Amino acid sequence: MKKILFVIFAVILLFCSMPISGYAEDISAGSYVCMSADTAQVLCSREMFLHRGMASTTKVMTALIAVESGRLYETVEIDANKISAEGTSLGLKTGDKLTLYELVKGMLLSSGNDSANAVAYFISGTLEDFAVLMNEKARSIGMYNTNFVTPSGLDADGHYSCAYDMALLARSAINNPIISEMTSLKDSYISFSNRSRLYVSNHNKLLGDVEGCFGLKTGYTKKSGRCLLSAAERNGKKIIVVTLGAPDDWNDHKKLYDLAFEEIGSLEADFNSVFSVDVVGGSEDKVECKAEFVSPVSSFFDSEITADYYVEPFVYAPVKKGDITGKIVLRADGIELQTLYITAQNDVSVYEKAPGIFSRISNSIFELLSRWKITK
Repeated sequence: MKKILFVIFAVILLFCSMPISGYAEDISAGSYVCMSADTAQVLCSREMFLHRGMASTTKVMTALIAVESGRLYETVEIDANKISAEGTSLGLKTGDKLTLYELVKGMLLSSGNDSANAVAYFISGTLEDFAVLMNEKARSIGMYNTNFVTPSGLDADGHYSCAYDMALLARSAINNPIISEMTSLKDSYISFSNRSRLYVSNHNKLLGDVEGCFGLKTGYTKKSGRCLLSAAERNGKKIIVVTLGAPDDWNDHKKLYDLAFEEIGSLEADFNSVFSVDVVGGSEDKVECKAEFVSPVSSFFDSEITADYYVEPFVYAPVKKGDITGKIVLRADGIELQTLYITAQNDVSVYEKAPGIFSRISNSIFELLSRWKITK
């Protein structure tokens, strides 16, 4: 039994050590991942499981916990002892009063470490207890190569993640409408109940500079280097890019988006095929069918993607729109990447033969008898 378990464990280790996908050249990041936001499928990566500091991109987790706490519109009163933090600051002052919602918005846009600490103390009472919440949430979304220590992302012993885990965090964040809306803002105002509002601007230069970009968060410390989480949508497809330790992060993200969306567009053109399938016993002889390309596939392989088509020679009426009439299986290097289902694009009813003369006479007599009964 032990021998069998050892073999299984060895196979798992071998699988985990194999590259999931290829990588794009000319990218400055020490670690990066390009992921489908729809399926969490990795499109390309480099050292995506390597433990690294993630700087202020940590605040995405802090924001996610705050938004999901159910306390967004409660008032937070600022205590100077609880917001003391080095680095970037929102400029909170002792006695300030603002909602948790405003505090989170300020944290995500201006990356205030004082804001992150204030959120942590408000929700959990201590930074240590808040870190417990952060790690529990991390495990719940599959972040198994991550350990949070600080809510702000300031470097600390044992505070680390990896590009893959941070992409999972970004995926959870953009699926939250409040965070998605906040991180898409180029600038905004933070409202206080005790003083005038404060103008803040988003540090994310990709907004408005990269087609379809709608978030997410920047980060930098001397130890971690430049870190960036971002998300973009084009033609109904969403992609997440994470770079850690990237001297040229802005251009890294631009290159990866252009490459990923170009690949997706090419695959859509190839595999969004239209078919005509014969219909037996239908009001129409054929039904138009189509294979919808629903999500990206890992296409960064050395070998080209192949497609095997399986289409029904005919179908029986009635046919309903959406009925499956076949499939296309995409493969690369012998690995099955995705199955695209071919579906009917319209309804086809059963053919009804016109009644003969005797049937018409019988129907007429029956109708007359029915009327006679009613009048009686």
